[in-house]
Amino acid sequence: MLDVRLYSQNVTKWIMHLLVRDEMRLKDIPFEIRVTDDSIYTAAFRISSISSCVRFVQDLTVLCNDIYQLDFDPRHANFKNALLRVLSDQLCLNDHKGAEELGYFLESVPTKVLQQLRDYDGIRKDYLGEEFGKHGIAQ
Repeated sequence: MLDVRLYSQNVTKWIMHLLVRDEMRLKDIPFEIRVTDDSIYTAAFRISSISSCVRFVQDLTVLCNDIYQLDFDPRHANFKNALLRVLSDQLCLNDHKGAEELGYFLESVPTKVLQQLRDYDGIRKDYLGEEFGKHGIAQ
């Protein structure tokens, strides 16, 4: 009998291999697969953060869109906190702070995602507080 967990692990390893070899980008991975394993996002961000700010922002955009879409997909709602943790980590620990592209991205993050990020327990409010203010969200 096929072990579903083993199959899932092998698919994730294969995806990560393709990400590392730059044969696949985060946006190319189907939503249904991406959202079920936050390690896929982590691997993508490890690569994009050293690649370029533009690619990093593209991956952030995919992540924010996925978080937003989870509100409309009850089958995967339990993965939202993991994705919010990834978003919080990437916004606070990236090497692109002060980059123009990142600034434009932060201004375009949907208010709903910022609210969810604010409400997430692991948020680093000191860094993101200014962005919340720009969107009229009280801390």
